[in-house]
Amino acid sequence: MTLVIDGVDEGLAKVPEFVDALTLWLAREPVSRIRVVMMCRLAEWDGTAGDRLMELWPESERGGVFELCPLREEDARLAAVESGIDPDSFIAAVRKHTVDGLAARPLTLRMLIDEFRRKGGFPESHRALFLRATERMASEIDPERARRVAKHRGEHPPEVVHRVTCRIAALLMTCGRSAVFVGAVEDGKSSDLLIGNITGGIEVVNGRRFEVTPELTRAALDTPLFTSRGAYRFGFDHPTFAECLAAAYLKSLTVIQLRKLLFVSIDGREYAIPQLAEVSAWLAISSSDWSDCLIASEPEVLLRTDQGSLTHGCNRTHPRTCRSAAGFYRSTVVAVLPHV
Repeated sequence: MTLVIDGVDEGLAKVPEFVDALTLWLAREPVSRIRVVMMCRLAEWDGTAGDRLMELWPESERGGVFELCPLREEDARLAAVESGIDPDSFIAAVRKHTVDGLAARPLTLRMLIDEFRRKGGFPESHRALFLRATERMASEIDPERARRVAKHRGEHPPEVVHRVTCRIAALLMTCGRSAVFVGAVEDGKSSDLLIGNITGGIEVVNGRRFEVTPELTRAALDTPLFTSRGAYRFGFDHPTFAECLAAAYLKSLTVIQLRKLLFVSIDGREYAIPQLAEVSAWLAISSSDWSDCLIASEPEVLLRTDQGSLTHGCNRTHPRTCRSAAGFYRSTVVAVLPHV
């Protein structure tokens, strides 16, 4: 007999001991004749309770915990065909805008297809697509699930959840941590960011003030932005998500604050910290002052960013930065290709 249980995460919201109760029930049954398949959102799965359940079977017969793989190119092509758009043009646009990571996830693939169908392409920048994707991934796309879960865990507006994901990204990147650990504090590692490191303090979104609670942090980790990094550990599903969100969180800081946070001084000269260079590049798009700072200290970092966004934004509001950046790009091309 195969027992399939879907929506375990929703069940745990109502009956937190559900997996343990199932283990006690199955312990009295001939498990050699029973196969159990359970589907659960990653952030809600209790690894310890799951291990106790699997221990009912001999080690040679146990399954394991598996996470869905990203979509393949052929999957994205099929989705494009089913949506009535040309798959070759769609894949070409995905590669041109370097948003392969978004096309590999069902939620953001749907967003890209909607954008492509409505506008006949991706007229916006790589940065704008990633920003909108992260906002979409902070929302619950299943309204029925959102309603059911809200009864037991409270309702968290998408913009609030998104702000917490930005905070998590900034902390992971600037503190040099590799994962968020949600287990017992004493079991954490030096490379972990603990829940207690994230919670507390006040955030403001659209004039609304709110406290970052453990429940709100859990809601952020429950979004498709995160995947498993081992038992009780979560990390961003794609490095660009972390870089994009960290920059969104830090953009309100002054240049002096950003220099203290993102630069290191060596022999009297400032350099961008290598692990934070991408964050610095993302910030340059939204801040002309920070862009000027990078041009003066380490302009090579700007080559990591979305040059179209930087140039277009400068054309409208920051002509001095635009001229400086354009001059740097030209000199770099000449240096690399001297025959030009």
